[in-house]
Amino acid sequence: MAHSVFDNVSYKNITTWNELLSGYCFNCCDADVLKTFCDIWESGAEVNRCTFFYVLETCCRSENQQMVGQIHGAIIKTGFSSCGYICSSLIKSYVNFGQLDNSFEFSNGAERLDMASWGAMMSALVHQGHNHEAVTIFHSLVEAGEKPDEYILGTILNSCAAIGAYQRTKSIHPFVIKLGFNAEGYVASAVIDAYAKCGDIKGARVAFDQSFNSNDVIVCNTLIMAYAHHGLVSEAMEIFDKMKLANLQPSQATFVSVMSACSHKGLVDKGCLLFKSMDSQYGMQPSPDCYGCLVDMLSRNGYLEDAKHVIEIMPFQPSPTVYRSLLSGCRTHGNKELGEWASEKLLLLLPKNDAAHVLLSKVYSEGGCWESAAIVRRGMTEKQVLKDPGYSWIET
Repeated sequence: MAHSVFDNVSYKNITTWNELLSGYCFNCCDADVLKTFCDIWESGAEVNRCTFFYVLETCCRSENQQMVGQIHGAIIKTGFSSCGYICSSLIKSYVNFGQLDNSFEFSNGAERLDMASWGAMMSALVHQGHNHEAVTIFHSLVEAGEKPDEYILGTILNSCAAIGAYQRTKSIHPFVIKLGFNAEGYVASAVIDAYAKCGDIKGARVAFDQSFNSNDVIVCNTLIMAYAHHGLVSEAMEIFDKMKLANLQPSQATFVSVMSACSHKGLVDKGCLLFKSMDSQYGMQPSPDCYGCLVDMLSRNGYLEDAKHVIEIMPFQPSPTVYRSLLSGCRTHGNKELGEWASEKLLLLLPKNDAAHVLLSKVYSEGGCWESAAIVRRGMTEKQVLKDPGYSWIET
């Protein structure tokens, strides 16, 4: 319909073309976006940055690497290679395809990109798991005398958290304070998270106290989750109680955090009361993550039939993670029948899932059913299901 209207327009300028591109892009009509761009180019219409944005977004989504190279040439030809907005989109495309050399070559020279573009590039690198490259770019910016904004600082701190870069976190934190971004909720929560994931829970609390944002739900959630991961239930509940005293409305993430803390300490009754309070006290319908956390808590602590009941009555389609939590609990507490049920449900969702096979095999072997365990292992071999290797790293 939209294309019919477009065809009836007598005079088509680039705004008209971009409206058509926008519609196709928004509705994920990738082939139509690329065809329309080619039509624009052949028509001789003067493209602008919106034109390139839509087509680059489409190339990323459709993983059309060849087209990105052609768009790159068109960007240079039309003189948009100095436009930070376009550079950002192009660099993001190269990073998403893993073509880091192309992205670094294009971005060479900080004078070509504004801070938002550098932020987009670092965000794309972190999202794709290229954390060390993101950190290298950050240090290059600082050494060049640039002042990163709160978005870049939050992104680089998330990267430090992902790779456990404790010394880098400690060096960036004073920089955050110096620039006055410790009062920004996004940055403050990233500092807290980085310290916690590097094992320094005291540093996380110091960052929380320095943030001047103890009444920010996101910042509170971050510290509660940090305490939960470190098994510090009392401290997590302290922050939760402070939120209530400050009349802060907890979010779904808040309850996931405190219930997770209860789960790891075996405080099942307290966790269940928290879950019930979501509706009774706060008028909130628990999210799938909250239901998943409840199942994990019950399974981890041996309430396997209760966990199964929650799975059966939850108002959502259970995710693979939910079944995996129950299966893990069955292994820990030696419930073969429920383990078989959870494994069957998990394999219906993820037929090649290695955890379903490995955990069920351990349920059998640890219960003395060696023949059944061997059958499961042989099934993995026949189906070519490979167990993902574990790994860890430390900062050097």
